[in-house]
Amino acid sequence: MDGHDVNTCVDADQASYGRSYHGWFEVPGADYRPHKAWNPLPVEHIVEERAFRGKSCLKILDPSVTDALKKATVDSANVYQHEEIFSPTSTIYEPYEFIFHNWSKIESLIEQDEKKERSDQPITLLLNYFKERYTITLEKLEQIKSGDCCTKIAFEDLWLIYPPGGTVFRKDDGGWRAYKVERVEAWTKGRPDDMVIYAYYLDFDRLGKWLIPHLEVLTVPYYSSIRAIGNLEIVPEWYFRDCPDLLQKLIKRGEEYFEYKDKVSYMEYKGDAWPLTSPMDSVKVMIDYVTPSKHDQDADLSSRISRSSCPVCLGNNIKLNSYPKGAPHDPDTCTRGASAQDGQEESDSDDEIPFLFCPSTIWAFSLWHKTWRKIPPGSLAQVQREDGAFEALCMDQDKKRELDSMFSTYVNRGLRRDNTDMIRGKGGGLNFLLHGRPGTGKTMTAGTDPDVLEQRLCEIFSRAKNWKAILLLDEADVFVEMRRSGELKRNALVSIFLRHLEYSDAVFFMTTNQAERLDMALESRIHMTLSFYDLYFDDQQVIWLHWIRKLQGLSEGETTRLKGFVDDRLKSLDDGAYTKMNGRQIRNCISAALSLAQGNDDVLDESYIKKVLKRGKDFTDFMCDNSAHVRYSRVSYESKNGG
Repeated sequence: MDGHDVNTCVDADQASYGRSYHGWFEVPGADYRPHKAWNPLPVEHIVEERAFRGKSCLKILDPSVTDALKKATVDSANVYQHEEIFSPTSTIYEPYEFIFHNWSKIESLIEQDEKKERSDQPITLLLNYFKERYTITLEKLEQIKSGDCCTKIAFEDLWLIYPPGGTVFRKDDGGWRAYKVERVEAWTKGRPDDMVIYAYYLDFDRLGKWLIPHLEVLTVPYYSSIRAIGNLEIVPEWYFRDCPDLLQKLIKRGEEYFEYKDKVSYMEYKGDAWPLTSPMDSVKVMIDYVTPSKHDQDADLSSRISRSSCPVCLGNNIKLNSYPKGAPHDPDTCTRGASAQDGQEESDSDDEIPFLFCPSTIWAFSLWHKTWRKIPPGSLAQVQREDGAFEALCMDQDKKRELDSMFSTYVNRGLRRDNTDMIRGKGGGLNFLLHGRPGTGKTMTAGTDPDVLEQRLCEIFSRAKNWKAILLLDEADVFVEMRRSGELKRNALVSIFLRHLEYSDAVFFMTTNQAERLDMALESRIHMTLSFYDLYFDDQQVIWLHWIRKLQGLSEGETTRLKGFVDDRLKSLDDGAYTKMNGRQIRNCISAALSLAQGNDDVLDESYIKKVLKRGKDFTDFMCDNSAHVRYSRVSYESKNGG
């Protein structure tokens, strides 16, 4: 159960935990009976001891007792000030945590009352009753309050260190986390079950704007012996009183978490949440708690948010206020109405305190792996953008200007929220097709389920729009290959893809080296087609020099010699065999040559580049001079004979 449902559900059996209709109290039912072991005391006219389903409870008989309890606990956490709770027919259940957690407040009330002799007051007699019957519990309570004395605790006394409104800590994969206790399902004699703690932390609301309380049900497994408090799964705040650095660390982490409110962030992550080839590698991620493309937490949060209580009101009740102030109340559960605003009182505590209760990890979406993971907020950094990448692109300048103009128009149109298409929701995106020299294609969609493709495309196009991202589909001919009769499944896939493309609001680039295989219907959905032809050698030299400049660890003289090789000797090398390279081949050549040099503990020079170029030429000649049958026969022979 979540929230206060366990307190309000008529069918809930809470007898084994000392719970009641409103937490500590319940209007007695027909199956109550006086306790057989009742030992008459001077309080028999104030309370009546009873047994209910095998456990002890006290029925309050004197209205002045309920009035005094209500007055003493008016500002206590998790006390609902309803008349029926403090009615004369209310019943308190063992282990009587309501009395013990508010013991000091009740005593203070007695000291302030000057109307009668303190010893004659019914509330005083009630406390004396508990002093006589529960001496050991009170001694343990005093130990806990003193702080220094209590280092170990038995399971039956465990509920004493988790008072409602108290702060507790638990360790998860992201480190220590702080919670506010709402209530505890307390241990009772004869029922050694795990202890269940209903605790709240602060996390974003569904708008990603406020931090509001969210429920998490914590457990402490039953143990039979006395255990050190520091070894418990849930540790009270006072145990860390000598660790101010820990609190500051958690507050700092919470501040980092809160930086992702009310916006979508494009960040760089370094860690092991996703598989990487090197510990030095980083992953580009999106952080989103705002748009419909955020992580689908609704199913997860639905079990963690009280269904019967407004989160903002509940937070105020357990001294865990929403942040910043002004959080809207839940119109479905708040008794104050849909227009209610956060009326939390001014607090003397520092504004940093809410950050203490933030989660230890944050949801992030890897743009490479296309999956969500929880990662520490401190592992994120701003992405170092390469602002000169577009300018360095070897492309016709007129086409560059047209591309830039279309982008500017798209962005401005998005800010104005207008659309030139007559049909609402149609044609709001920008689709580009990039095609060049034909190469080898792939056919990978034969086993794709159309329903799965439909769902994935909805997610992808929605994310691109909400995150203001650019979609890139490489080898588009795989998805949009010309439809043919007799291929019903493939034709369905193409139709689904074309429909989503037509209704897309995102910027979408498609690349292909087999434009002749594309379906004819794609043409009407393309806003701009860009053809990429073979590079002239002058353009190739620009790309060579671009990648040489990006190399790190080279001296100025070594860089100059490499530039001289590209400018003066590359064109004539092997009778001009390397004057028809594309950008990818040039980049791969430099990367391979650098690896060879580093493997020999040497610096990169033209000899390593020549060696890589020669290997590539030999392979190209082999592919061009022999048929497939001859090629594979030769490879098989060489592999058997070590050639």
